[in-house]
Amino acid sequence: MLVPETLKGLIKQRKRWAQGGQEVMFRHAGIFKSWRRRRMYLIYFEQIMSLLWVLLWLLLTLTEIFKLYYNIGSYIPYLWKSQYLSIICMIQFAVALKLESKYDKGLFKYMIVAAWYPIIYWIISGLVALLALPSTIKHRKKKLATWNSPDRGIGTTQKEETPTEKDPAQALASQTAFSSSQAFPTSATKQEATPQEPVAQPNKEQSNIIDGKQVWWKKILEILFTSACWFLILIYLVYVIYGFITLAQGKTPISIFIYNQAMLLETIRLMYLTLIIILIEMIVMIFWKEYNRIRFGKLHRRTFKPDVTIEQMSDFFNIAPEKIVSMIQQKHIVLEKNIIPDDFKAKRSFWSKKKEPKK
Repeated sequence: MLVPETLKGLIKQRKRWAQGGQEVMFRHAGIFKSWRRRRMYLIYFEQIMSLLWVLLWLLLTLTEIFKLYYNIGSYIPYLWKSQYLSIICMIQFAVALKLESKYDKGLFKYMIVAAWYPIIYWIISGLVALLALPSTIKHRKKKLATWNSPDRGIGTTQKEETPTEKDPAQALASQTAFSSSQAFPTSATKQEATPQEPVAQPNKEQSNIIDGKQVWWKKILEILFTSACWFLILIYLVYVIYGFITLAQGKTPISIFIYNQAMLLETIRLMYLTLIIILIEMIVMIFWKEYNRIRFGKLHRRTFKPDVTIEQMSDFFNIAPEKIVSMIQQKHIVLEKNIIPDDFKAKRSFWSKKKEPKK
């Protein structure tokens, strides 16, 4: 998977995702009026809760600043609860990487930088969701959405064209065409390998993936931020282990900053609550799986058509099989011809119209 390589690209991507989710939420605000869409209720509710979490996070942050300024109390003694959530997040990451390591070896090395997610990435996502909210409210209806992709670690030689609203089909097509000096153009006839023009083979020199190293000061910042994130997570975990051992011996643990015996007792309560929630989720998922197996198992809905072969793609696109293999391995394609039909806008308008009731 290619992901943004810069903070600017990450913010741009997250804002696009956040605005898209919010637009869908506002557009389908009447979903609860339709019983046919009942299976989408939980997904819609999850989107509402995500936005509500961001708004409450902003409110609590502003309240904390106000309290500290006027010295009338603080939420700092409750910061350990965020560290508890970070521990849960790390456990989820470990389980997910363990499951995926069956298909992709060496994934556990990314566990080192996973500490960024609960400490920094959540904050970035929350801020970006707040920034996207005004754009969502001002967004014009019936506007053809376009995708202006952020950086994804791919080297390009030409600046991406900005989509225009006058020609939605051309704008959409321009977003699907990426250009690079190493990309392989299509042709009206099959291109076979010749001694003068051999079919390009994938290698490190031809790869479009950016494989550059960070400058030294960015690498130092990365190490410092990663160390700080793990320190915030592990200091809580170490104290909890120490506190549990101390309480088991009938002693009172030493109070350090926001960590004390009351915090340990509250942590135990949260652990019991977390386990109960996990058990409830497991039971619900088991019953839901069995219900779907009994209700829809005989319909064979999981039967898919066989994968498209290289030869079929070669015949369809009229390109040599060797070049298709090369383009797949390069993961970078140039579309020199607009593949969006000229009547795309008309077709979109046709399908977007509401069906007239039968007389």
